[in-house]
Amino acid sequence: VVIHHTFIPSTHYDGTSADDWDAGEAGLTDQQIYDKRKTKLDGIKEYYRTVNKWDRGPHLFIDDRWVWLFTPMAEIGIHARSGNSYEDEAGNLHYSIGIEVLGNYQNIQWPTPIAANVSQAVAILCHTLNIPIRHQVKAGGISMHREYTATNCPGAKIAPEYFVPLVDAAHKQLYPPPGFDFHYVLLGQTREGIVPWTWVNALRAYVERFRVTLGFSHDHAMLTNERVRSRRVTIIGDVDAPVPVPAEVERILRESGAEVERIPGKTATEIRKELDKRAREGTR
Repeated sequence: VVIHHTFIPSTHYDGTSADDWDAGEAGLTDQQIYDKRKTKLDGIKEYYRTVNKWDRGPHLFIDDRWVWLFTPMAEIGIHARSGNSYEDEAGNLHYSIGIEVLGNYQNIQWPTPIAANVSQAVAILCHTLNIPIRHQVKAGGISMHREYTATNCPGAKIAPEYFVPLVDAAHKQLYPPPGFDFHYVLLGQTREGIVPWTWVNALRAYVERFRVTLGFSHDHAMLTNERVRSRRVTIIGDVDAPVPVPAEVERILRESGAEVERIPGKTATEIRKELDKRAREGTR
């Protein structure tokens, strides 16, 4: 991925008023703004065709509202001279995706809405094309126009230490790591034994419906790792049930950060009635 800025047209954010991309839009509808900007983009394409004699250009133009497809990404673009494409020593063809960020970034960094669109677009490209999110000239990362030719593009204020963290954060938001929500159903135990087996049987419909983890250890209920998104503990029975889960254990679980609920009841019949109802309704 190669990042550029248009410089001209600029935007109202940079204050240079050089053929502002977004000038005169007060009071316009979204469709009118879209049509106005599309006309400007068509003008850029015509300039490339008639003046530069290019039949292609950068792949994307990005502003504070939209990501504009300019050149099909299956085609080699024209935007960064030696950064457009090359063959490695093994004869494998590599080509870059050129991204033009609307505006002049010599004196400012990307405004928030533009930064959001750029970082998300680059994150999606990196994810889809298996490009590492890092600064890297040529294949294997994200680079800048000025690394391929004598120019300040994409602006003096745009550097790897700025844009790489933005793209990385966007990628983590768009593609969170796989994980699971941990739900532990905790039954009472004492030194003399565990709850009656009729209590375990009373949980059958609930366990089959929600596929929870069933056990007798509050230490196990507090287990977690980087793949656990959330922890939920359902305690079975009153604190004064025949074989209870003590109130002190409930306090420890809550302080561990788990979401804790106690199902009231002193008999298997009471427990079964409540949990069968939840299983039917699909409510944990």
